[in-house]
Amino acid sequence: MRSGSDFINRFNYLIETSQVGAHTRRLTERYDRMIAQNIDIIQGKRVLDLASHDGRWGLAAKYAGAVQVVGIEGRKHLVKNSISNAKRAGYSDTMTWIHGDIVKVMQKLEPGSFDTVFLFGVFYHVTNHLEILREIARLRPTNLILDTEVFTQCSEEEERVVLWVENSRADACAIHRSDKQIKKRIGELQQLGIQVELIKSFNDHEKLSNSDIGRINAGMPSMAALQKMLLNAFTGESKITMIDWTGSKERDYGRTNGFYGIGQRFTMVVSIPLTTRAHSEGP
Repeated sequence: MRSGSDFINRFNYLIETSQVGAHTRRLTERYDRMIAQNIDIIQGKRVLDLASHDGRWGLAAKYAGAVQVVGIEGRKHLVKNSISNAKRAGYSDTMTWIHGDIVKVMQKLEPGSFDTVFLFGVFYHVTNHLEILREIARLRPTNLILDTEVFTQCSEEEERVVLWVENSRADACAIHRSDKQIKKRIGELQQLGIQVELIKSFNDHEKLSNSDIGRINAGMPSMAALQKMLLNAFTGESKITMIDWTGSKERDYGRTNGFYGIGQRFTMVVSIPLTTRAHSEGP
């Protein structure tokens, strides 16, 4: 089986095509944990990579044996980099990169078109968590691999989503929003019994005024809230398997153990049974 070291040696130019998390050690370990450990649901499969960045994990999927990869990304320069990276790798014939809002693009895709969906590093930069998960469910994949940070400043059983204004990532995924949309999303979460907290920024927990609701562009669920969202989107007997990051050497923002080590970030595989996939397609 190919390792993360093999991957970074083969695609060392990924260090140059993005400034986000573009470190040899980080990419190596993430390949080993998120790709190699899931080889059975990637090799020979059709993969949809949501918020595909510079194409790094789409390339990783192809390198691990995926037969087809489609990436959706909201930033034009990263789509351009993805196309260039795929061409350089010799994968252009089996990789497609689409610029746009990930939900709006998914809505144009046919159910049953993909076996495995990647949702890496974006779920805490959006506000439409339920909408994204429900649209994935409509596509009827067999598996979803989700890597995300979760909100930990509450009890483990507390179902809470924190929403805030993140100026540095306003265009991160081309997720269009309005005051009406944000209020609708808040209402949907509250209908599920999930608490919603509105703050000015992630580092400033001062309450956000109602007049600023339309500026909200990022949100993070607690683990309990995330699990409730998954159960709501993928009705039935879906199985959640946590990827083991024990012994991780990855470092995030100077933290000794990294976000995985302190339980603030997780990778999970949601296995979606046929009955659930049939239900999500509708009549």
